[in-house]
Amino acid sequence: MRRSSLVCCALIVGLSTLALAASDDPNALKQKYFESGQKYFAEGKYAEAALQFQNAIQVDPRFAAAHYQLAQTYLQVRDGQHAYAEELRALELQPDNYKAHADLANMLAADYASTSNASDLTIAREQTNLLLQKQPNDPDTHLTVANVLSAQRKYKEAIEEIQKAITLGPNHGDFYLVLAQADAKAGDFNAAEANYKKAVDLKATGTNPRMALAEFYQSRGRNPEAEQEIEKVIASDPKNLNARASMAKLYWAEDKKPQAEALLNQVKRDFPDNASAYRMPADFYFEEGDLDRALAEYASLHNAHGGDLMVSLNFIRLLLMKNRVDEADKLNEELLRSEVKDDGPLVFRGEIQLRRGKVDEAIQTLQSVMVRHPDLQSPDVADTLGQAFFQKGANESAIGMFHEAVRLSDKNPTYYYHLGLAYEKTGKTALARQYFEQASKIDPNYGKDPAVANDLAYALLETYGDPDRALQLAQSARHAMPKSAEVADTLGLALYRKGAYQSAIDMFEEAIELGASNKQAENPTYHYHLGLAYKKAEKPALARQHFEHALAIDPNYTDAADIRKQLALLGS
Repeated sequence: MRRSSLVCCALIVGLSTLALAASDDPNALKQKYFESGQKYFAEGKYAEAALQFQNAIQVDPRFAAAHYQLAQTYLQVRDGQHAYAEELRALELQPDNYKAHADLANMLAADYASTSNASDLTIAREQTNLLLQKQPNDPDTHLTVANVLSAQRKYKEAIEEIQKAITLGPNHGDFYLVLAQADAKAGDFNAAEANYKKAVDLKATGTNPRMALAEFYQSRGRNPEAEQEIEKVIASDPKNLNARASMAKLYWAEDKKPQAEALLNQVKRDFPDNASAYRMPADFYFEEGDLDRALAEYASLHNAHGGDLMVSLNFIRLLLMKNRVDEADKLNEELLRSEVKDDGPLVFRGEIQLRRGKVDEAIQTLQSVMVRHPDLQSPDVADTLGQAFFQKGANESAIGMFHEAVRLSDKNPTYYYHLGLAYEKTGKTALARQYFEQASKIDPNYGKDPAVANDLAYALLETYGDPDRALQLAQSARHAMPKSAEVADTLGLALYRKGAYQSAIDMFEEAIELGASNKQAENPTYHYHLGLAYKKAEKPALARQHFEHALAIDPNYTDAADIRKQLALLGS
């Protein structure tokens, strides 16, 4: 199973940079590119800014300021992997860039908050210790320390650090915004509201304070007040697309769907040449899980804005998600023939080859992408390549690629889930369970997916974990996937572990029947489990029949030794 995201929030820039103009003065040329990047950055044109910073770096790979500004650009588009790499490079070239040290600590704190990765916390603390030593009177130092403490849920200590920052900069609205967020996490909602309002009064700039206050109101179920705050933002800044998107989401959450759709369509009309605006309805439907409407919107956008690479890539992604592989392939090959300077189409080619069972071709295609950019690896490419190895049966190679995907992006539950599947395939059920659990921890909704619930339930049962939780997960999966033989077998095993042997027998028999009706190859596991249940129900003849049938299907079955042991215990 694979979950894919639209690339609407990703930075779509080719990794090749513009050809350098001839110049007798490289310093002047790199400065020209750098200043151009700064201008684009100030205008919010992050793709263009990134390209100019990359050009500056091509002129002078040791241009520390360009590496740092490129990191800031990646942060703006939430590309943490590349931002982190550029921050490290900036610090390698300029170790006393304390803003970069703070950025690293903040990124690692955010990662630790979602993954509990101990190494993230260790490195974040190293950064904050350095900042406290070198810049103890800088308010940003104390805010960074507060972020690391907050990631550990030490909210009282975090609030104390934020108050130190406020003492050093009493009229800084952003400090009150951070304090409000910490108050909310600590459960002091009255203090949070007061500090959000203080941030509004002091005109905080890092995040729109009225939007933050609106989000706070919405989290407290105070939707009318949230609407009022968003309306104020739109009135003061009619071109603020984020505010309009937030209003649409609020309408949708309040079940005011006609108002939400009217607002989204109005944005398209008001800003016909703004890519973020005309993509907004399609992206909104995707985020809400309405893939059919998202696909219809992107089909229309592709006709109207065929030159927008992001539209084409998102359209292809949706076609693949709806299993319209031939249409996706045709459009993707057109992009490849146009020689776009982006790896997206090549990655899609690998995924399409994989879906068509051309595993070796998919591996070759995806490996070519990774070889082209060894220093800028994509977690999605690593994950897709892992899936290709998994389909080929090269489980150790698959595990290696899934680990690489996790290393590159440790907040994506899909990568952990795939890692769990690969370990389960190699018989390492305890590790499989660990990674299934991690996927659910990162995103609690992920565990509600029936396939994920089924796999986690099975891993719990195989490692003799919580049988009640396993039964609940298996029942949930069964409700969503009543025609799945694998799910029926998992539920049967959960019932077996609970001592409900006749109910288990019924589910194992249904698993065998479903496998046959689904035209799947006979699975020795179902017969092995059924034999165990019949043995417990004191029906030895039936138990023997299914144990022997399991061995007939596969004499080298992983549990063959236990089957032979069970047969010996049954006697003749």
